[in-house]
Amino acid sequence: MKTVMSPAFRLEASHHHLVAACEHCAHFVADAVERVGGTPGGPGACGLLFPTAPHRLAAWEALVDGAPLPFCKMFEADRGDAVVETDPLRRAPGGPDRPA
Repeated sequence: MKTVMSPAFRLEASHHHLVAACEHCAHFVADAVERVGGTPGGPGACGLLFPTAPHRLAAWEALVDGAPLPFCKMFEADRGDAVVETDPLRRAPGGPDRPA
């Protein structure tokens, strides 16, 4: 799926509780360290060994209107905590405002 970031997309994502960032994915391993080109990346990595940089919450939040919005084709929602996000592009399990 290809789409672009826009005010309408942000509103719809919030309204429908869209979760699509790595931090919301069942394959995301929060305590692992991603290695890209042999260089340690930030905390957290894909359990399927895909690069996570374009799909992380911080990357989504940094997108300006009109920028392509990357979705991971291997994303699998991890909704085991059953907490409904009020802003799903900003909140993830284990985040500063939600227990792991």
